[in-house]
Amino acid sequence: MGRSTTGEGQTGDQKMVRGNKAIYEHRETGKRLRLFEGARGTVRYLGEWTLDPEQPYSEGEAPGTGGGPLRKVIRFHLVPVNAAINAPDVQIGHAYVAPNESVAPVPATPSTPDPDLVGRNLSTHRKLQNALAKEAQGRGFTALSPDASDPDFDVAWRDAEGRVTVCEVKSLTHANEARQLPAGLGQVLDYHDQLSHRAPTVSAVLWVEREPSESRWVELCARVGVTLAWPGQEDVAFKA
Repeated sequence: MGRSTTGEGQTGDQKMVRGNKAIYEHRETGKRLRLFEGARGTVRYLGEWTLDPEQPYSEGEAPGTGGGPLRKVIRFHLVPVNAAINAPDVQIGHAYVAPNESVAPVPATPSTPDPDLVGRNLSTHRKLQNALAKEAQGRGFTALSPDASDPDFDVAWRDAEGRVTVCEVKSLTHANEARQLPAGLGQVLDYHDQLSHRAPTVSAVLWVEREPSESRWVELCARVGVTLAWPGQEDVAFKA
């Protein structure tokens, strides 16, 4: 079930700048929206939310804080992240939306859980993801981005018969591959499990920046039903 919340700015017309702009662009910048209810006394954590992809916001009128003349306000429309939906009639994903490859990376912080969200890896991740989506489209598949009802996969593609392949993309360097490979495998297995009842068949691909230093990763992924591939192995990925 969705919720609406009013944007930043207590007086005057609200504009899509500063905090409001950060909310609107949260997917592109890799930021998470965490919702809390209550301002004083008991504050309840409502979990992670995202903007409704069909109508992320609307504009209306409301008085300023403490009264005053009507002003323009922004109402963000939110839906919960990873709401578990297994119904087969709920289609996976929507038309692919390419993330901005040149967006300024978010500085690393101790709480940052994913190396792909910061520094050099953010741009590399997005280039890999966009190139793979373009390759899928060139091969006649429908490239997909996650919808509000889906887990937060990087890219997926659907064939003419409705069969879906879900993909996790990972940047990969000698310094980070010991963390990136296990993390990516765990993520794509989770996506596959959540989506397995919503398409005739669902396959899983872990797409990485380069060939791993240890070849055992290819066999390990195959044993659990995941195809591990990298640029130059597009035929392998699209046979998954």
